[in-house]
Amino acid sequence: MPLRKFGILVVLLASACGGEPVAEPEGCPYAEPGRAALGAFDAGYVPAGPELILQRGAQGGCHLALALATSGLPGTRVTVELVVDDDETGATALTTRQVVRLQEASTGCVTGEVRAILARPWDLEDHPITVTATVTDERDRRFFDDLEAVVRWPAPVEGVPRELLCGPRS
Repeated sequence: MPLRKFGILVVLLASACGGEPVAEPEGCPYAEPGRAALGAFDAGYVPAGPELILQRGAQGGCHLALALATSGLPGTRVTVELVVDDDETGATALTTRQVVRLQEASTGCVTGEVRAILARPWDLEDHPITVTATVTDERDRRFFDDLEAVVRWPAPVEGVPRELLCGPRS
């Protein structure tokens, strides 16, 4: 086959197989550029629903599995200050500060897991809460977000009494 015909065949085959390019996500659908959004953690960031289910930890206690979705923040770490308020009693159930490592996600966001480890999770069962996050990036800029949800008890575990699912009560 002459070289010219071979070149035309390659061009025709390449254009026939290409099709339209797959569209990449444009930015983070959960957080505006230069901002952070607080949500739930379920193998990554998901927008929080009306309920947050307490998660059993490896040391026998319970925590709220939360996550951040960010877009356009510099660096790979942020500092997160969390405040968990019990909207039924008006009490603050938790105030914590932690460094969160951020990772690229397939959603177009940069995300990180945040755990709200509760000393007395049974006090929040079926209570409405507000979780407020103050996120500080590596340039010392602060961003705020909050979520409201009702706390639900973890699913039953065979052989573990319900009242001990989040550890012994003190």
